[in-house]
Amino acid sequence: MQISTNVEPFIQHRNLLFVRGLFLSVVGFCVFVLSVINPELTIMSSPNWLPVIAFTLIVTGILESIDSIVARKTTLFLIYTNLAIVDLVTGIIILFELYTHPKSLVLLTTAFLFIKGLFRIVAALNTRQPNYKALIITGVISLILGLVLWQGVPENHAVTFISICIAIDLTIRGIALLSFSLWLRTLNKSSVNQ
Repeated sequence: MQISTNVEPFIQHRNLLFVRGLFLSVVGFCVFVLSVINPELTIMSSPNWLPVIAFTLIVTGILESIDSIVARKTTLFLIYTNLAIVDLVTGIIILFELYTHPKSLVLLTTAFLFIKGLFRIVAALNTRQPNYKALIITGVISLILGLVLWQGVPENHAVTFISICIAIDLTIRGIALLSFSLWLRTLNKSSVNQ
């Protein structure tokens, strides 16, 4: 089996990808469940789960920066760099704008979901990596969440819905990363056996 030049640099980092996928899935799922169960919890004087989301996006952006460095000699470099920047900037803005009008956060989150969704779809169609169908599905889900958010959520539920949307996005992104890292693991085993 021939290893794609786009995938080859990630084989040695497959365990890091697995851990990151697990982290995103678990944090995203927990924030989703907790946002539904207890939407009014106060964290950092903010009556919602957005501080957890903000910190998760910042950490994810930093970890995606590592992907950029790993992919610097492949066609994926700019994709990972852009995704890292979007996560970092969105996380920082959410963290520092927790107390602004919910409409501002709705627009920011809508843009975030559109950008992440479109990037995933375009990247999947361009690179045709083994998990490209999972990336397309996660991209479509992000676009749908962005559309629902953009079409209007009652202002008194906007912040909770933002938390839920980003939590879903993080969960599905984590699942896609898990599937990619597991595929890399099988690819590595098959190349070792040859």
